[in-house]
Amino acid sequence: MAERWERPGLGRSVAVGCLLALPGLFGGGMVAVAIAKFVGELRRCTPPEGLPACGTFEFLMVGAGIGLLGLPGLALWRLHRRPR
Repeated sequence: MAERWERPGLGRSVAVGCLLALPGLFGGGMVAVAIAKFVGELRRCTPPEGLPACGTFEFLMVGAGIGLLGLPGLALWRLHRRPR
């Protein structure tokens, strides 16, 4: 007989989302800056003094936002899926 599946509680969902928001923010930002460096090499642009790539902050903000929402969202989606 199959066991009954119960959805995780609100407290657990909030805890998982909050704990993964910060790593998602920084991870997405770092990946985005790496992409900015690659795009800068393709465009052959010289980055400003002290910055790793051209358009660093534009890429950083977009990537950090995607990571901030994407990593907790993915984890919560996996947490709330019914087991097969």
